[in-house]
Amino acid sequence: MNIVNKLTIRHLKENKKRTLVTIIGTIISVAMITAVATLAISFLDLMQRQTIEQNGEWHVRYHGVDTEQLSAIKGEKGTKDVIVSRDMGYAYLEGSTNDYKPYLFFREYSAKGFERFPITLQKGRFPTSPDELLISEHIITNAKVEFRIGDEITVPMGTVMVQEPMKGR
Repeated sequence: MNIVNKLTIRHLKENKKRTLVTIIGTIISVAMITAVATLAISFLDLMQRQTIEQNGEWHVRYHGVDTEQLSAIKGEKGTKDVIVSRDMGYAYLEGSTNDYKPYLFFREYSAKGFERFPITLQKGRFPTSPDELLISEHIITNAKVEFRIGDEITVPMGTVMVQEPMKGR
């Protein structure tokens, strides 16, 4: 044993209280670092799960893609799955009690879209043909318009235009 080790052991034996306090301090420090790291990792995991629940499980979003671009995206080696959605337009909702949003919004999804986006069925099933649709529970709770499974609706679709008031009037 060299002289440094002998001197260290001698000082540890002579100062037992200081040695005990140092050991306890080291244990507490390691426990605190571990707790903070665990808390950070748990928080990141929670944020990831909440984001998937609220926005769906997807990584990249492209807007205004034509069929040629869609084929190129599908052909990329890093592309695992492709989900296609298309905003169809708006239609006036007859009988809506919501003065701020008296309309329906229509969005079309590919079959995988129903799996990857946060769509939870309360009743019924997912659409299997282009003439079927899902109605948001928000329509019932907010607009106070009741639809039942099997109801047929026909609406003219278009866009919603917001007109800003002219200044000075």
